[in-house]
Amino acid sequence: MKNIVVELLSQRGLEHIYSESNFKSYSKKILSKNPGANRYYVALGIFDMFIANA
Repeated sequence: MKNIVVELLSQRGLEHIYSESNFKSYSKKILSKNPGANRYYVALGIFDMFIANA
């Protein structure tokens, strides 16, 4: 999932906003609501959170 998020950010030139601690926090937050979620949807949610909190 981390690879997907990093790839999405780098495609848009935003890899500088990536943070490992934020990734763990965002993934925990999203997966706590829906633990069986599709990993691509979770990655998109994490990507959105990086954009929204940048």
